[in-house]
Amino acid sequence: MASSTTCLAGPGEPLEKHLSDVAECLTQNKITSLIARKLSRVFSVKEEEAFDIIVLAGLVHDVGKAHQSYRGTGNNGFFPRHEYYSTVFLERLIVKAFPSVAARISTICNLKEDSIFTVLLASTAFHHYSSKDYTGSIERLGEFQPLCDGWRNAFRTWNPSSETGKKLREAALELAFEKLEASSCYNQLLSAINRQIEPRKLYAASAVLGVLNECDAEVARRNRSKAEKNY
Repeated sequence: MASSTTCLAGPGEPLEKHLSDVAECLTQNKITSLIARKLSRVFSVKEEEAFDIIVLAGLVHDVGKAHQSYRGTGNNGFFPRHEYYSTVFLERLIVKAFPSVAARISTICNLKEDSIFTVLLASTAFHHYSSKDYTGSIERLGEFQPLCDGWRNAFRTWNPSSETGKKLREAALELAFEKLEASSCYNQLLSAINRQIEPRKLYAASAVLGVLNECDAEVARRNRSKAEKNY
């Protein structure tokens, strides 16, 4: 099922363009390669796999803004707790691409497993950490029902080089416009940051968050400035 509705990432900025541009920014940023090199050593994966994971963080970080409850709010740039819905999408994406991970997903969401997916989930869930209150849980937020699937085009333009990246891309395209059940992963991540996290995981997540937030801000500033001028 497809929708003609255009979802926004912010005032005048189509969501699919924002996600594509953030992913492209991460791809071109020299720091991404340096972080990927470190992640490959920390989590014992190939550099190209770590690189794809970082770029995927850019593709999924705002997917939650497609949730139907944000209908008509894009021009105000207000999407409260959209990162919860992005995390719901990402958890389902990981499990769909790698079914064997399903039995361990709770451990991954608790940041207790040595998996590069812990970094991906943390960076998606907390890309607004510095500007929001994360002291409370959010059981009141439920399933992720997308209003549109135009952001699927952002995944179509992604060209991952690792087998992990290719499987995640394929799974993302299959998940587009599906209703996804509520998840406890986000609250597990909230609990995890309130306890002492293993330093190497904390540093890894912080590094990805740093480059993700840099690209996120740069793209939003550029695209929304153009939209204002055109308006």
